[in-house]
Amino acid sequence: MQKKKILIFIDWFLPGYKAGGPVRSMANMVEYLKDEYDFYIITRNTDYTETTAYTSVKSNCWEEYISGVQVFYADFDHQNKATFKSLIEEVKANVIYVNGVYSWKFSILPLVVARKAKVNKTIVASRGMLAQSAIDVKGRKKRLFLKLAKLAGLYKNVVFHATNEKEEQDIKKGLGPDSYRGGLKVLVADNLPKRELPEIKTLEKRSGELKLVSLARIAPEKNTLFALERLLELGAFDNTSTLPRQCLDSASTLLGNQTRQPNSATKLGDELRNYDWNITFDLYGQIYDEDYWRECEGVIKQLPANIEVNYKGTVDAELVGETIQNYHALYMPTRGENFGHVILESLSAGRPVLISDQTPWRGLENIRAGWDISLESEVRSSKSAVYDLENTRYENACRAQSRQGGKGNDDTRKKTWCSVLSALVQMEQEEFDVWCEGARNRAEEFVSDEKLQEQYYHLFDT
Repeated sequence: MQKKKILIFIDWFLPGYKAGGPVRSMANMVEYLKDEYDFYIITRNTDYTETTAYTSVKSNCWEEYISGVQVFYADFDHQNKATFKSLIEEVKANVIYVNGVYSWKFSILPLVVARKAKVNKTIVASRGMLAQSAIDVKGRKKRLFLKLAKLAGLYKNVVFHATNEKEEQDIKKGLGPDSYRGGLKVLVADNLPKRELPEIKTLEKRSGELKLVSLARIAPEKNTLFALERLLELGAFDNTSTLPRQCLDSASTLLGNQTRQPNSATKLGDELRNYDWNITFDLYGQIYDEDYWRECEGVIKQLPANIEVNYKGTVDAELVGETIQNYHALYMPTRGENFGHVILESLSAGRPVLISDQTPWRGLENIRAGWDISLESEVRSSKSAVYDLENTRYENACRAQSRQGGKGNDDTRKKTWCSVLSALVQMEQEEFDVWCEGARNRAEEFVSDEKLQEQYYHLFDT
């Protein structure tokens, strides 16, 4: 039986890598499904933020990426309505699959052309762009666009691809569930992972030393500034004052010291003050906003000598997992991810993650795979290893701070991150290995889920 043809529009694709997650999502999808469908990808012939064309591929013609997958790398002059119309007519695709929402050339224009071409089915993958945290960045322009798109019926008869139930809710909220006659159709299919997991590599972990890494755009959405501010707060305790009691209690619990005596927090505080400890935090990723980066640099300059932050530029997509294995943990308090490929990369590499609760990767503390901490100001009272001991005293201390200075809620948020960071600093090899094993186990569980491919058959065939 002849395979269905899927025509994909995406701003950037391999060999590009600077755009991050969407590129990896597409590469994984076509790798998994190329035996069931024929894929044709239309993309730019330059990488994200670059103006120089790729030298390893030809422009303005179909190039075979792998068997079953053809890519058309369009230069600037061919990123237009006439070219797209011609390619749609040439391929005669059964399905057009559009990545993203706001890109004029690769998200909006393809929808306009596809409607006139009367393609059987059009799918739009929002890629987290309709989450409230994403809409709030340059929010005025985005809200105006969404309003105009609704008035123009841009998404009439379009099927939206969500990667999880939360994104499904974001899409319906962002566009309005009753925006179109018959309702807004959204189908859920989780992102597909890489087929093979990397070989596990051990890394020495000594108490007092911590190597952290972030592989993400330097941008407000990724919350780089927040991550640096938490390190600045931790650095303020270096040989100058005692860590807050509740912070130390949480760190003690995380290290598995539930049997310590009541004075253990004071004892732990003495240990932190009286021995040498060092943190290295390396940042990999495109600087998306120069003004934002200057704010980050302002915090970096205030850090004490024992907390070192380095900007490392970008890293090739194929080297992400290998790079992560040189560090003890991924540190990325993102404001929101519809999936988070780099998070899965870290788990696959056997490294725990320290992330926000604004991703699909939740409940990590319970399985010793990492920590997903709230960015909100409320005190968490979950069953996680970080927070399940002496919550009452923790809350009382924060209320007392609030009465004294009026900043209790903000301090509460900071100290939850502080507790994990301080525990990671003190963690020794045996305990670290447990968290590495938990991270790898979580990745293996996800990759082995047989339902992942079935969701895509449903997405493309119904």
